[in-house]
Amino acid sequence: MEDYSELLSKINMACCVISVERKGEGYGDIRIAAYNELYKETMQVDDIAGCLYYEIVPKDLKFEDFCFRAAVKKEKMHAYVETRALGGWTDQTLIPLGDDDECGYCLFLFRFTKEAEPELRSDVTFNNANFVIKIMMKLRAAANFYEGLDDVTYELMKESSAFSCVVLMTDEKAGELRLLGTSCEDENVTQKTIKESLHYETVVTWESVIGVSNAVIVNDRQSMDDLAKRSPIWGEELKNVGVKSLCMLPLNWNKKIVGYLYVTDYDIERTVEIKELLELASFFLASEISSHDLMLELERIGIIDSLTDCYNRNALINRIKEDQSGDVGVLYADINGLKDVNDTLGHDAGDKLIQNGADILLDIFEKDKVYRSGGDEFVVISTSDKAAFDEKVSRFKELTSGINVGVRFASGSYYGDSAMSIDDVMKEADAAMYRDKANFYRISGIENIRRSIIS
Repeated sequence: MEDYSELLSKINMACCVISVERKGEGYGDIRIAAYNELYKETMQVDDIAGCLYYEIVPKDLKFEDFCFRAAVKKEKMHAYVETRALGGWTDQTLIPLGDDDECGYCLFLFRFTKEAEPELRSDVTFNNANFVIKIMMKLRAAANFYEGLDDVTYELMKESSAFSCVVLMTDEKAGELRLLGTSCEDENVTQKTIKESLHYETVVTWESVIGVSNAVIVNDRQSMDDLAKRSPIWGEELKNVGVKSLCMLPLNWNKKIVGYLYVTDYDIERTVEIKELLELASFFLASEISSHDLMLELERIGIIDSLTDCYNRNALINRIKEDQSGDVGVLYADINGLKDVNDTLGHDAGDKLIQNGADILLDIFEKDKVYRSGGDEFVVISTSDKAAFDEKVSRFKELTSGINVGVRFASGSYYGDSAMSIDDVMKEADAAMYRDKANFYRISGIENIRRSIIS
């Protein structure tokens, strides 16, 4: 190795010389060959010449790819990346140096910033910036958000010369994957096919594979073997579906990974360009997806009753406004004895009674719309045929009309026809419910309701 000490001493920023062992078409050990005093002070190390780089910082496949390209392929490399291990961002440049019989060398210069600097984050090629802006504008203009995401993955797949492109999220509560957008060169490979090839248990390991890096790049056998060591289950799945290369970026929002964007079997000769493209796309996608999910949650809050998870009165009003057709079945159901339970056992017991009643309705009318229209009042609007609706109503009455049932409902139902409005059908069902409630209070007490709550 040449003596780079004089060169290093003249550079007024932390830097080191990195050696990359040539190994066939790939690389072997990557070592810190030499360094200056500023590097020593910044990294708080001493006497590290000749040591493997991952003895100083965590192993990072993306960094290894950059070193290989700079030291062996003689490409000048630059990146501004989040460095989780150091709790900040790194502005790094790799400049090719000379070779010897076994290794190629590059100069690694870097500086840390605690927070992301916008001017550096925006330092991307014009083509990539222009491309991403265009596809994001199309996403914003799409009438259907998920169809728009499919279009985004298609454009990214084509631009990366990839076999497939996928955007997904994990639903931790349900333990399921959400495929938000997919595209594949093979028309026989559908979103369902892609989902079947992915497993929640595997995807939740991706964050640990990324580690302190900001991407997972697989572009040769060595990097594939390294990924398989980190996540054997993921490596096996990639092998089973025949993936040869992979570039995957996390979707980060508010310092949390909310999803992933990746391409498979892309043009590995353009790895750096494609990684930059996906990094920029992932930045905007994380924002768009998080904003969309927030709007969905706000809409859900606006139409869902928080106590019961039934639709609320606002949703019922909107339903009636949107469709006045009376060709539906309507059930009115009112919990008997709620006031007495609230007065004698407390409102927590009353809330439990309401929840139990809602659960019965949601279970029986699972494919219909169940609304909580008031404190103890529920409305079901069913588009099932009359026979199916009547069968559900019969089951509901069997469970809630006896003396010793857990939740006692007064209920009334009516199935309308196309000659009626939904208002007319609801009035008939409401009148039937009040007749049933009058009968309940005439022939029975409410002591059984108290007992059911206490037990």
